[in-house]
Amino acid sequence: EYIPNKRFDFLFVGRLTSKANIQLLIRALVFSKLNYKVNILGNSQSNMKFFKNLADKNKVSERIIWHEFSSNEKEISNLFNNCRCFVYPGEVGLSIIHAMAYGLPAIIHNNHIHHNPEHYAFTNKLNGLYFEENNERSLSFIMDKLYSSSDTELEDYSKNSLKTIRKCFSIEKMVINFHNVIRDILKG
Repeated sequence: EYIPNKRFDFLFVGRLTSKANIQLLIRALVFSKLNYKVNILGNSQSNMKFFKNLADKNKVSERIIWHEFSSNEKEISNLFNNCRCFVYPGEVGLSIIHAMAYGLPAIIHNNHIHHNPEHYAFTNKLNGLYFEENNERSLSFIMDKLYSSSDTELEDYSKNSLKTIRKCFSIEKMVINFHNVIRDILKG
């Protein structure tokens, strides 16, 4: 159950590659007017030192909680169920579906061309908010805005995310779509 006043912080989940644009998220924290933390659950041995050094250089290290990547859904669910909002500063993919399946209000950038197809599950002002792509001030402003939204607004974003997942991305819906594709192929 998503109860905003019992949840804190942001969550990022994904591979820590250039497409994730973690450095933008780190720089955005510099401009934030609020004191939330960002949990980063990702996999990257090669970039981790760079990201931690960037956080140190920007004096935001204490606002970032690094988590080792895990594919264990039981461990991951603990983070999803304790965070208030989801943020993905780069080219979002399956991570947005994962976050919406947990009912997290989300933030992604506004350039559809620079996302993977899964971003179509997200609708601005329905299950989260857009920020201006590659703009750390915009990301910071939107993070502060979403985080400080009323409980009612956050609960609505959460409910809308869950509705979208149930309607369009459930296992049942995927099976139906898969069967339809096979049927169309066999019809020739």
